[in-house]
Amino acid sequence: MDESLYLTNIRLTQFRSFAKLDIDLPAEPSVLIVHGSNGLGKSSLFDALEWTLTDKIDHYRDVNGVKKAGKYLCRWREGDDGPTSAAITFCDGSSIERMLSSADAMQSTRGGNVEDIGAFLRARRGTKRSSRCSIILCSRISLANQHCRG
Repeated sequence: MDESLYLTNIRLTQFRSFAKLDIDLPAEPSVLIVHGSNGLGKSSLFDALEWTLTDKIDHYRDVNGVKKAGKYLCRWREGDDGPTSAAITFCDGSSIERMLSSADAMQSTRGGNVEDIGAFLRARRGTKRSSRCSIILCSRISLANQHCRG
C-alpha cells in the first residue's frame, strides 16, 4: 500500500494579497512552480502554508513583544467581510485549516480533521515512500516540522 502523502488542495480566503485562491494539485509526485512578478503573492502563498501548519510565520516577528498577526495576515479592506483563512487538504482526506476572526485577532483558531499536526507529519516521515515536495516547498515544510516538534 502506498502511504505517500500529497498536498491536493490549497484554499486561501482574505489572506494577505488574496481575496480568494483555490488551487487543486494532483495526488501524485509532481513539482509546483510558483512564478510571477514582485508583489503578486508568491511569498504569501508559502506564508499561508507555514501559518496553517505552525500558527507562525518564521520571518514575521512580534513588534515590541506585541503580536499583530491579524493586521499582517488579513486582506480586509473597507467593505470586505469574513474571516481570514488558509486551508490545506491531503490525498488521504486529511485537512488542516487556520482562521482569524478579524484584523484585530490575536489568536487563530484551527479547523480540519487533523488533531495533532506534529504527530500527523511525523507519522508520514517514517514511511517507505515519504511525501514528495519541490525544493522550494521543502524548506517551509522543514520549518513546520521544527515548530511542531517543540
